[in-house]
Amino acid sequence: MTEIRPVEPGTAVASPPVDDAPPATTFAYQPGLDGLRAIGITAVVLFHASFTAHWLGRYGSWLGVDLFFVLSGFLITSLLLREFGVHGRFSLKNFYIRRALRLYPVIVVCVLVAVALRLLIPSSPHSPSWAGISSIAFYYANWARQTTGTDPIGGTFGHLWSLSVEEQFYLAWPFLVWSVLALGGRRRALIVISSTLIAIVATVRYRVWHDALHTIHGQPNALRTNLRVARHAWNIVYYGSFTRSDGLLIGCLLAALLGFHPRVPARWVRTLVGALAFGAIVLDLVIADRVRHAFYPTFLTTWGFLAFNLGVAVVVLHVIYSPRAPLPRALSVAPLVWIGRRSYGIYVAHVIVDEGFASAHLGSAPWMGVAAAVTLVLAAVSYRYYEAPVLRLKSRFATPPVPRHTT
Repeated sequence: MTEIRPVEPGTAVASPPVDDAPPATTFAYQPGLDGLRAIGITAVVLFHASFTAHWLGRYGSWLGVDLFFVLSGFLITSLLLREFGVHGRFSLKNFYIRRALRLYPVIVVCVLVAVALRLLIPSSPHSPSWAGISSIAFYYANWARQTTGTDPIGGTFGHLWSLSVEEQFYLAWPFLVWSVLALGGRRRALIVISSTLIAIVATVRYRVWHDALHTIHGQPNALRTNLRVARHAWNIVYYGSFTRSDGLLIGCLLAALLGFHPRVPARWVRTLVGALAFGAIVLDLVIADRVRHAFYPTFLTTWGFLAFNLGVAVVVLHVIYSPRAPLPRALSVAPLVWIGRRSYGIYVAHVIVDEGFASAHLGSAPWMGVAAAVTLVLAAVSYRYYEAPVLRLKSRFATPPVPRHTT
């Protein structure tokens, strides 16, 4: 998640790029994007705190993670395209150094906590295996969860699989963008590539789950077999580096489409875009809540993730097009922006804190509220006194100045 210096809302940007060349422009900082991230992390925290009576709690973690994927793909691709547009090239080395400076300080603390748990209470279910600790440190935790019958990471650190999916994606996507642009390609090539990959990912995910259901329906009343088949298919479609990449790719596609100098549509069009985006997300959640398999949400597992990710992309578009419209303004309120800016630390810490409270037999709803407050305090302290000083080093590797968003 890359920290980016602010540009005041409404600041003029450079003139639009000529023809289809990679653009040299960028959008002004929009606090509504941080507000979107706050919505995502709130949903994830509710899910892991077992507030599942409401749809936001029941599906919060699944959908909140996808929201982060879309935003991350969009913002990272915007940085790459802008740097190329300004300088005619971009540095992969500097890109990866910036990523490490943003992500790794918090992960180092996580690894130290995991090692301490392993050494002090190795028999605890909250302690990851040594292999699990390695998967956290080197970003293959999703593979560890996907390919083993048990969870080597432990419930305390199991949520870190999503960071692995992101970092694996960023080993491939920036290199692909660099290759396309260095060979004289244009934004159009990136649009075609990302669109094609999105279609392939969604189709593969559908086929994996559809084939699993077909196998289950052919089993004569074998609950254990059915559950094993469903869980295996779920591990493939939910934790897979490829099968979860469509959210990231949709964000990348949006960045390539905008070119960072979007033509602002008429007011009625902007309002319609916001209403349709909000309606699409709500409808997706309602359908996911109604149409379910006995073990896992069938619609969400097949086409629901794709529909939700497209809805998030349209909300991002709406925030950038018309930041003064009702929805972007609601997302830009100070508390949401504050939470969104610290969402990375909140995401990493919240399950660790929850499990700590649960192990002390303080897992009731009121105590989970206290755990959430502790998580916010830890994330705020970490952001101000630990992450921010490290992030100042990024200025040595950041070209050019860009809007402040956390990716």
